[in-house]
Amino acid sequence: MKVVEEDSCLIILAQCWLNLLNPKAPVNCHEQMIKGLNELSDKFGYTVKTYNILGIILMIQGETEKASAIFENALAEMNVYGL
Repeated sequence: MKVVEEDSCLIILAQCWLNLLNPKAPVNCHEQMIKGLNELSDKFGYTVKTYNILGIILMIQGETEKASAIFENALAEMNVYGL
């Protein structure tokens, strides 16, 4: 899929989920996923799903305080509390 179009929204999200589910994924792939999600979010804006993936990546890296802040930001920005 990456050969056809590397910057596709669907490809970036699919690659992130596959890397998150792969226990043998290299450690540096997390930084690449964060970079890809930030680029995607710059183009289309943040969504609950992109916030969720970013938070999960940070939790895997052991940065629970940053992950918690991202989850809280997602809940506040997406008006989840108001639903």
